[in-house]
Amino acid sequence: MRAEYLAETARTLEKNIKQSLLGKWPLDEIAGDDIKRLVRGIAKDAPSQANHTLAYLKAMLGWAVETKV
Repeated sequence: MRAEYLAETARTLEKNIKQSLLGKWPLDEIAGDDIKRLVRGIAKDAPSQANHTLAYLKAMLGWAVETKV
């Protein structure tokens, strides 16, 4: 992977997920409506960033479910 892509992914995870309320909740307390609210809030100002955030969340949460974290 390109270094720029990795840096942008890390920035998105930090800004849009880790620093949001979702980043402070245990995984088993996060509901679909919470994710929708987060992504819709981001989409108001940055639709592309909202799509990236949703894709990263899907990948992370899918992995967590598969590995039973």
